[in-house]
Amino acid sequence: MASHTSTKSELEQAFRSWVNGIKQHDDKAISALLAPDLNHNGRQVGKQEYLDGLLKATADTQDIAVDMLIVSSQNPAVAARLIHHSRQGHQHPEYLFVHFSHSPPQITSVRSLADEASSSPIPLSPPTPAPEPTTAVQDLPAFYTSYIASINAHTMEQRFPGSCQPKLTHNTVPRDIPSYIDLIESSFEDIRGLHFNVVDLVADEAKQQVASRIEFTGRPVRPFRGVEPGVNGEEVKFHEHAFYFLEGGKIVRVWSVLDMDAYKKCLGRS
Repeated sequence: MASHTSTKSELEQAFRSWVNGIKQHDDKAISALLAPDLNHNGRQVGKQEYLDGLLKATADTQDIAVDMLIVSSQNPAVAARLIHHSRQGHQHPEYLFVHFSHSPPQITSVRSLADEASSSPIPLSPPTPAPEPTTAVQDLPAFYTSYIASINAHTMEQRFPGSCQPKLTHNTVPRDIPSYIDLIESSFEDIRGLHFNVVDLVADEAKQQVASRIEFTGRPVRPFRGVEPGVNGEEVKFHEHAFYFLEGGKIVRVWSVLDMDAYKKCLGRS
């Protein structure tokens, strides 16, 4: 019998059930949604090992809100931004890429980046208006691949007016296109040979939303996000989870978090 491909609504329901299981510390509910083996942040683990670690890591969690959820139009995967609320009243966002097996959907991979340094209360993503069919991007993976290619090729000044709205926000900070380009270009100045490589992509054309897990490589030569470069010219490899919202066929809002722990580890720092 041919396997059934999970629909977007089935994937969303499975993801939300998983989150609810974590909120309620319900090991049986969580376990039912896990594949026998899964990849957790690049490491292959058994279901029970992952479950034990997850329950331990969320033991202090009082509530989890799903702030953003993008369900792929191309494959059984979702990207989400969760807001964790601890019993002590602290909050922090977590950016996730979750892949599933086909029906029934079971989680086969979880890539997570948490921004523990965020200040409370966490700003939430504003409501997104319904896309205009006449201006909507029909192939978001191709659109995004071209967007990243222009960054690597340093052709942003020529390409970004066709990819970004004149006014946009990055992590709630208002920017115009020149200041957004300056933000990106400064990273090339801090990290010699910086290269953007998209290693995971979740896109939903119906909602005009796309999320990417980007791998960065290069050699730091100046302080980056307050971290001094290595004394021996060490190279770095680290990731960013970024979420993009489009209006009128162009990027209008970006949310992102960098894996600065991995960056520091490359330089021999904790």
